[in-house]
Amino acid sequence: MPSQCSAPKKNEPITPGKVISNAIGMKLGYIPPGTLTMGSPPGEHEQYKKDNTDDFAAQEIQHEVSITKGFYMGAYAVTQEEYETVMGKNPSFFSAAGIGKDKVAGLNTRRFPVEWVSWDDATLFCKKLSQKEGINYRLPTEAEWEYACRAGTKTAFYFGDTISTDQANYAGDRVYGNGKKGVNRERPTPVGSFPANAFGLYDMHGNVWQWCQDWYDRDYYQEAPRSDPVNETAGKLRFRVLRGGSWHNLPGDARSACRFLATPVLRNWNYGFRVVVSSLPPGEKAKSAPAQSEKNEPSGKVITNSIGMKLVYIPPGRFVMGSPRSEQEQYKKDSRVGDWAAQEIQHEVAITKGFYMGVYAVTQEEYEIVTGKNPSWFSATGSGKENVAGLNTRRFPVETVSWNDATEFCRKLSQKEGKTYRLPTEAEWEYACRAGTKTAFSFGDTISTDQANYNGNAVFGSGRKGVYRERPMPVGSFPANAFGLCDMHGNVNQWCQDWYDFHYYRKSPRNDPVNETGSEMRVLRSGSWGSYPGICRSAHRSGSTPDYRNNTIGFRVVMSLP
Repeated sequence: MPSQCSAPKKNEPITPGKVISNAIGMKLGYIPPGTLTMGSPPGEHEQYKKDNTDDFAAQEIQHEVSITKGFYMGAYAVTQEEYETVMGKNPSFFSAAGIGKDKVAGLNTRRFPVEWVSWDDATLFCKKLSQKEGINYRLPTEAEWEYACRAGTKTAFYFGDTISTDQANYAGDRVYGNGKKGVNRERPTPVGSFPANAFGLYDMHGNVWQWCQDWYDRDYYQEAPRSDPVNETAGKLRFRVLRGGSWHNLPGDARSACRFLATPVLRNWNYGFRVVVSSLPPGEKAKSAPAQSEKNEPSGKVITNSIGMKLVYIPPGRFVMGSPRSEQEQYKKDSRVGDWAAQEIQHEVAITKGFYMGVYAVTQEEYEIVTGKNPSWFSATGSGKENVAGLNTRRFPVETVSWNDATEFCRKLSQKEGKTYRLPTEAEWEYACRAGTKTAFSFGDTISTDQANYNGNAVFGSGRKGVYRERPMPVGSFPANAFGLCDMHGNVNQWCQDWYDFHYYRKSPRNDPVNETGSEMRVLRSGSWGSYPGICRSAHRSGSTPDYRNNTIGFRVVMSLP
């Protein structure tokens, strides 16, 4: 299977979440420039003091920071295998030859994060990897680290204001805020064992502390520049910054804003790191890594097929499909509709087989490559050409396609690739959209036009009005969810495999449900650029006849595994 390993071509914008692989198999995701509020609010300070008994959080004064240049960051902390490939040794406490070998007896630790590394060790690794690759690898600045960790969020953790041991690896016998106690694993876990954030980064909370480039200064936030800050002054203490918390630490230490410190020579069983590469020059490519087997696919793995389509691996799992009554009532109130939301009765569903799903909805360019035509209303030759005059729409989602058109595209692409492409089932779609969340949207219970493309004149819940763009946007214009999928809310409605049945949830099987019983309509999900925000919710269901075309309707594909 091909690996995603090439940087963008010259003059081609880099898509947020784009993943490249280097010669040692390390995955790095593109982090776009942007702004963040660095630090934490007083309420978070006080909670941290209460849970942790000290006032370290006073160093977390909130201030706005701009990251003016995009960069690539390791999707995972550096692994033992990667470290040994570059350095010729594995210093880890939790390894077959380490001091803690009894704690990992019988386990293959090559995908465990390397630990027992000092700041000096980490920077030497970056130096040697840079020489090997011909590209400048380094540690992230403290500001880059927090920006990448937050991925657009303002909560204590990138998944909310509490944390559980289903979300990260930390000392689970302790709690933060109103969280619950969980598992205390007493060692690191393999990288990627927990859900990624919206930038596609794993283990930014817990597992191992991560060294940053900066010297540590408790009061640095009071004097730091607002653009691309990095503290290059050693100070009296001569400590370097650590971020992220670890398997050994309290949950409050794993917060996005938490700052820690150690001398550059100190090694510990919970100190690791991840690397950053400045944006690759236009046209330059990262060195290719060998293709991997389709078996035992790692969560978040991205592949590229022969037409340039990106697909990400979605692992099997369970989720609660549908929406709670409170969400249904809010939808009725905001959208002035009848009781359509009654079709969203909550029920647990198991997706028993992993699959690959298109990172984006199928684009106009991809559709034309496969079918030889572009039916889109918003295209240079479409009925809505005046709405996109002067724009290159090749990366716009294809629209004005029926369910029949979408399935014919899948049939032709399957023949071309020698793989089975199809539309997702309705259950697969919602599972992939939620990516472990239980809220109305994959980023919370409200939505803004900074997060998705919909009718910004309307609101859902306590959200605010925003921009009504009145047309689709290029795919990938908004942050991805925790599975690395873009535009699962809005932009274009997406066809699903199932026949539509208002009452299907009352009788559907709990494992891999798909409604194969004919009716008049097929399922549509996600809402569109013209939809009210409530229609863009993860749970929202609608349908249309299989031959219906509209400039708000597109699709994305799934590739089944053998």
